[in-house]
Order: sequence, then structure tokens, then C-alpha cells
Amino acid sequence: MGSDHLQGQEFTDQDLAELCRQLAAGVEAADGLRILAFELAAGTTDQPAIRALILALRDEVSSGRSLAAACRSLPAVFDAVFCDALAEGEQMGKAGLTATLRQIEVYLNRQED
Repeated sequence: MGSDHLQGQEFTDQDLAELCRQLAAGVEAADGLRILAFELAAGTTDQPAIRALILALRDEVSSGRSLAAACRSLPAVFDAVFCDALAEGEQMGKAGLTATLRQIEVYLNRQED
């Protein structure tokens, strides 16, 4: 998989909220941010574009990058504020990352309203 499958793909705030929801659930279920979290998240979404994005992030994280760094490698999808928030959440551990993902999800859902 990889980010080359995302070329030309556009994601709405609602799509990114879905991504955050799926990743937060995966992080909680997998007891932290491990590859299993991405597998769980990818398996629970019915949106192919979101699944591809999750798997691209999984590939980046499995190569040793943080989630924030993985998101920074996709600047057409994730802006700096999103990535900075994730970096802060990652520094706080599982609970911090989960809370950050949920806060971003709420924010993005409000942007769509």
C-alpha cells in the first residue's frame, strides 16, 4: 500500500473526522499505537479512501515514524495544526493520543456543520 495510492485523492473534514474516530478506537483496542491499531481501524471503516489512508499511515509508522511524522509526509491531506496536535498527543501516551484524536474528530465534525 503506501502513500502513492493516495495521489489525487481529496479528503473532506468529515473524512478526516472518520479517520480520527477509527484510529482512536484502534489505539484503545490495541492498547496503544501499534500496527494492530491500524489494522483494527482499517478493518472497521467501510470507506475505501479512508482505509487506504489508514494503511498508508500504518506503513509509515511500521517503518519507525511517529503518527505525526507519518501525517506530515502527506501535506496534501494533513495540515500543520493537525500534525502538531497529534505530536502533542503522542507525547502524552495512549490516553493523550486517544483524547487528541477524539478532540480533532469533534472539531472537524463541527467544521462540516
